Amino acid sequence: MKKLLQLNPLTIALTAFTVLSIINYFLLGVDDESTIGPKMVMGLIAVVIILVNKFDHFVGLTRQVSDWHPRWMLYSVPLLSLVFYNLSRAHYSSLEIDFKRIPFLLIDNFSVGFFEELLLRGLLFYVLYRLWGSTRAGIFLACLAQSLAFGLLHYINLDTYSAALVNFQVLYATAIGFGFGALMLITRSIWPSIIIHFLIDAASCIDEYFYPQYSAEIFDISPREMLIATALICIPCVLPSLFYIQNHFSNKNKSVSL
Repeated sequence: MKKLLQLNPLTIALTAFTVLSIINYFLLGVDDESTIGPKMVMGLIAVVIILVNKFDHFVGLTRQVSDWHPRWMLYSVPLLSLVFYNLSRAHYSSLEIDFKRIPFLLIDNFSVGFFEELLLRGLLFYVLYRLWGSTRAGIFLACLAQSLAFGLLHYINLDTYSAALVNFQVLYATAIGFGFGALMLITRSIWPSIIIHFLIDAASCIDEYFYPQYSAEIFDISPREMLIATALICIPCVLPSLFYIQNHFSNKNKSVSL
């Protein structure tokens, strides 16, 4: 276990992705239409930008797990609650599990989390942090700005879902993006955010992959349900994140004073 914690997490992730891709495409023959390739290419371009420009001291892309914050799993718990929220919404009694599609579900959703986290938290957040991060308010604004960008990107879903549902997605994606940014600061690595992003997306896609009567309309919910869901999503994202930002700023000042 100790040796595993000292490995480069980027190497582990890309190796696992490659193995699952080989299993999916060459052994199982699953070739669903998707944008996995372009997303991974853009994610890898972001990796190169981060490493070449020496952003990794902030992003922690190659930082060993043993060098993350010792309580990184504890700090991840509030955002992990969203995984269980998404799991609770699946139509389990009507699912038809096709095990051949599981590797595709994994690589498809990993590519989303990998690309989006590197773009928003790895690049945009770093740039904003360098501009504004000398004060507590500046760190907060940098985290908020990247989360707003993340939320607004969800308007591309207007061609799939209703306007009301997309507005709801934008709201909770902004809250989640704020949580991901703060989690990266406190844990000293982007990987907890990538992992949780992947798990949230994978849990939300169970019906899409295994529910025969799946359609975008099944996700339409009433205004009352949206209000309840917004509270359930925003509270574990925003409130702990304010503590994480305060903690990061305090530790940053201690490091400077030393």
